[in-house]
Amino acid sequence: MWGVKLLKITRSFSAVYLRDSLIFLLPSSITLTRLFINYILCIQLIAGKWGFPLFSLACVMDFFDGWVARRFHSETSFGAIFDAFADFILVITMSCFLIQMNRIASWFIGLIIVAFIRFILVKPKPESDPLGKHIGTILFIALGLILAIPIPFLAVWSTTIASSYLVISMILSTVMMKRKIKKLI
Repeated sequence: MWGVKLLKITRSFSAVYLRDSLIFLLPSSITLTRLFINYILCIQLIAGKWGFPLFSLACVMDFFDGWVARRFHSETSFGAIFDAFADFILVITMSCFLIQMNRIASWFIGLIIVAFIRFILVKPKPESDPLGKHIGTILFIALGLILAIPIPFLAVWSTTIASSYLVISMILSTVMMKRKIKKLI
């Protein structure tokens, strides 16, 4: 009799454990899917096809993986870095293709690489960089506009705004971190 009860408890525990494990892995799975979409996007752009729908899907999934992680309390350090890495890959890939299409200047990639390296090395907290959490959104919007609407003025305007936002964010977070260090000393 107790064997049947133990079996029921084990099955229910296994089902709960499996469900919790799947929920825990869901945000990283969505991020991994974004990397796969980025790969398909590259194939589309190499073939000369319009990549805006896939780019938009990748951007929406970027929002969705963060929402799922917060909603189900499955946020991890690995997930945050993996998400930032996927964002970086998407932005760099799109920037390379837009440079190849002569829609943006090549210095834009350099600025993005510097910002990403700084992010990885410093790992800013939200309070140390109030603009930082919006950088990905600004870059996605700028690159999406340039990809969707091939007007030179729009490309210059979008990259200028995105670059300015990026530089101001880096300066602001550096100043705020210096203030925190002075308070500690």
